[in-house]
Amino acid sequence: MPSSIPPPYPVGIQLSVVLKDTADNFPASRWPNPLVLCRRPNQDQGARLLLIRAAAADAYAESLAQANTDSTSWQTAVTLAFTSASPGDYLLIASATRASDANLGAMRCRLDDVTSGASYGDRAWYSKDDWDNQSFAVMEGFSLGAAARTFRLQYRSESGTVCYLRDARILALRLDAFDNAYVASNHANQSTSSADGQDLLTLSATPLAVQHAVIAVGAYNTVSTGVSGYLSVAKNGSAVAEWNREAPNAAGWQCAGLAQRAALSAVATT
Repeated sequence: MPSSIPPPYPVGIQLSVVLKDTADNFPASRWPNPLVLCRRPNQDQGARLLLIRAAAADAYAESLAQANTDSTSWQTAVTLAFTSASPGDYLLIASATRASDANLGAMRCRLDDVTSGASYGDRAWYSKDDWDNQSFAVMEGFSLGAAARTFRLQYRSESGTVCYLRDARILALRLDAFDNAYVASNHANQSTSSADGQDLLTLSATPLAVQHAVIAVGAYNTVSTGVSGYLSVAKNGSAVAEWNREAPNAAGWQCAGLAQRAALSAVATT
């Protein structure tokens, strides 16, 4: 890594959501233990764990076993198929751990909406070294009808080298189980060479003065192997979390995400 921090060169996608419950401090029926917050002393970055009790309308699928392929055709790691009892809005979150057994080996992952034919999060990822384990995450909001819907978390090799995937999960949260939910997304690529942060996605709302859960997921690409790129999540212009990395390949993307419990005021918040 460079000895001094260079200007940011992010190109990325970012998805974010604010889930709000107007009852005091998340009711036990939905949020039995809202957040376990772990922080390393004297560190700017922290670890956060957000716990949500599953509602009857939620759906979930997982495949924790390790799988691998050297094929450049899509392979399915886990499938989530369910039928909503009534039309409604859902938040889909998919995640997995990926790795390559070759230096600078490349692979792709995506959330495949089989029913509509759309896919989300499909970006090339390059390993820094063999067995460089990195996360994949993608999130999107959907308005679903009362009909069968199928989603798949898929992966494939980009370079023809063996790639690995494990801990594949897809979660569908029914949003009307919360008093309010705000969702925004932007799948378009955006680039900058500015040393100042550039807005890629903005979510603005005037919430009630209660506890909220904030979840943000995104990906960024430095388009360089010699400088670091930055991705951050900010509240009213002040950074809540920031990630930076020097990429092993100029075409490689990195995922980052945030889960936070926040006490918001009843004023316009961005």
